[in-house]
Amino acid sequence: MKKHSLSIVVLFISCALTLAQETEKAESYRKWEIGINGGATIFTGEYNMYKEARFNHLNYWNNDICYDYGALAKKNFSHVFAIEAAWNYSNITGSWKYDSRSISSFKTEVIQTDLNTVWNVNNIFSKNKSDRRIYGYAKLGAGISHLWKIKGVTPLFHDQQWKPTIQLGAGVAFRVHKNVKINLGTQWSWVNTDRLDGMKTEGIVKKPGNTEADVYGTKLYTHFGVSYVFGKKKKIKPILDTPKQMKNMDLKPEKTRK
Repeated sequence: MKKHSLSIVVLFISCALTLAQETEKAESYRKWEIGINGGATIFTGEYNMYKEARFNHLNYWNNDICYDYGALAKKNFSHVFAIEAAWNYSNITGSWKYDSRSISSFKTEVIQTDLNTVWNVNNIFSKNKSDRRIYGYAKLGAGISHLWKIKGVTPLFHDQQWKPTIQLGAGVAFRVHKNVKINLGTQWSWVNTDRLDGMKTEGIVKKPGNTEADVYGTKLYTHFGVSYVFGKKKKIKPILDTPKQMKNMDLKPEKTRK
């Protein structure tokens, strides 16, 4: 599922880079955007982050494809850069293939709140920045995840915990109306917890003196969304350098004073 999701998004980004055209020269941008999205989430395993085993991927699970939904609010600071505040809900489930023992399935509900930087990939590599009909985007950010209703072998001591989160995303946006966009994207989130699967990880390298491993649980969210763009565009006044240009614009130069 993870490989297929990433392949789909990469394909759409490639199409956007190839087909996207600049709609208007020196066109201004609308500053605000709000939207909703929904899609599928899958638990993608854990990573041991201790220096002796950095990025060691642990894969002990048969993971289910689960539903997810979210919302966002974004402010555009230019044709290239924006800041996005995002929220989404995930219900992660799966079963272990840890050993031959019969182990019950796990379930974890995650409420994630993020603050992301968003980059218009097409405009980064174009001299003429514009409000494009189709463009690829990438985003990088950080946030916090609220874990609750965890069911597993060794769940959290408390039913609720807040954990730091890092996320990396990419996708394609299509402007179907001057105020409406549809989005297809994916986001990979690293959650600083050893309980995303409801189980304490055993038998791996730990920091000296620590009772638990330094583990990040990860999940992949592939989604479809709709957003509304608003805010007045600034009118760009033409620069008139010569009387000939002024004549073409049906304007008359002011009479010079004697």
